Amino acid sequence: MLLDKPVVCGPVNPGAIVSCEVYGFFDHSAVVVDHESIVELHGSGLVRRVSYQRFIQQRSGEHFMVACSATSTPLRQRPEETVKRALEWVFHLRGYDPLSNNCHRFTWHCLTGRDEPLTTFAEFNQHLRQHFQQTVRWCRWEALSERSI
Repeated sequence: MLLDKPVVCGPVNPGAIVSCEVYGFFDHSAVVVDHESIVELHGSGLVRRVSYQRFIQQRSGEHFMVACSATSTPLRQRPEETVKRALEWVFHLRGYDPLSNNCHRFTWHCLTGRDEPLTTFAEFNQHLRQHFQQTVRWCRWEALSERSI
């Protein structure tokens, strides 16, 4: 996870991009679709809508991160379109492959409508940086740590 130091992010609204660590070796990304759930591409290839708790469950379970600006404001652009694209895929299979059709590619598609191969979290970050035309800072979402998720 590209994080210089943990910082608290502001309110996280639909259309925000989130990530969590997977056993400290990988990063998993998805889209916030409302104040209770996220849409993700699961490793089975199924696109599913899950609670915040389920998103980090059976992964590291410690850090829930949000793509933010330098001022720790969650980055969003056309959130209604991002959420709509994510929800259109729920309960569909995408033929998951960790290198060519992964969660980063799905999250990027939800954000932009473009289906481009993204192999690594670093590539995903580079695309986000270019898309938002600013540095992406991954902020710890403290609001989730304070409540029982």
